[in-house]
Amino acid sequence: MKQSEEAVKYYWYWRGGAKSKASDWKSEEDLQTERLESRYNEEHDDLLRSFEKAMRLQQKSYRTIQSYVSWVERYLAYAKGNYKSSDCVRDFLSHLIMRFNVAASTQNQALCSLVLFFKYVLQDDLGDISGSLRSKRSERLPIVLTVNEVRQLIDHTIGKEQLMMKLIYGGGLRKSECLRLRVKDLDFERGALNILAGKGDKDRQTLLSKNLKDITAQHLGGIRQLFERDRIDCVEGVYLPNALVKKYPNAGTEWQWFWLFPSEKLSVDPMAKKKTVRRHHNSGQMLSRVLKKNCKDLGILKHCTVHTLRHSFATHLLEKGTDLRTIQELLGHEDISTTQIYTHVLNLNQSGTQSPLDDL
Repeated sequence: MKQSEEAVKYYWYWRGGAKSKASDWKSEEDLQTERLESRYNEEHDDLLRSFEKAMRLQQKSYRTIQSYVSWVERYLAYAKGNYKSSDCVRDFLSHLIMRFNVAASTQNQALCSLVLFFKYVLQDDLGDISGSLRSKRSERLPIVLTVNEVRQLIDHTIGKEQLMMKLIYGGGLRKSECLRLRVKDLDFERGALNILAGKGDKDRQTLLSKNLKDITAQHLGGIRQLFERDRIDCVEGVYLPNALVKKYPNAGTEWQWFWLFPSEKLSVDPMAKKKTVRRHHNSGQMLSRVLKKNCKDLGILKHCTVHTLRHSFATHLLEKGTDLRTIQELLGHEDISTTQIYTHVLNLNQSGTQSPLDDL
């Protein structure tokens, strides 16, 4: 039944006027040109501005707003004036699969952005889009480093990038959570690291190794000089959520709210209503480059990213006997089934199963 339903959806997609000829399929350059033309279209530009304003009122994060606006921009370029039609939305979602073979999470993100666009800008219901092709959700096992590989990576790194790696691996942080840490989030007395407004705008506490006390104190001494220089130069305080700005208007210029990993350069705040130049946190680009280079230098052939350190944190805790519920809290997973993916990495090793080739 599922196979026949999918076949009918494919038929609807092609029958509905989709590009079926190879000559009709446009290159990446042509698609980018269409998006630029749509962006400079006066009507589309007004729609995008209205959508961005609505997302700000919903207090979405800056990265979320960027992503959602980008999806609406792509949709408007695809729709070519027929953007109010639910049939066009259905064809666009199918187009993402047929043309770009996107993952299920990517297609869901596009759908979510269009639902909000119809609701807050067009003030209309999206309608029935059940006939669209849907990507199949697949579960991928996380890439995990061994304890020795993590040790080699950290020992091969210097400076603030080494401290970032230690915090991410030691507490199971996401990359963005590490970059947004503030001085006040460190609690060495309790061995706790406070993650505020993490993924899903949720707060949590995770582990903070006491072995980091000395290296962190040295790092804080360096950024304290940068903080004092900003105060002398009368630089605007660091970014704070809207509610805190109203409640504590001077908190942005206080030491405890300063970024743990501040950027070396000042930049314009994209979320401010008027042009405001302030110091943002580190972008993290250098961390990714250093990690990639170190893996190559050390001969680690696994596809390793910063997020791999988070996977390794959870897996190594499981290997030590930490219960799944505790790991779920430390990682900030809403559903325990998300955390259970790490048990699949351990199953073979824990069961003691050996390959029959070993008996030959």
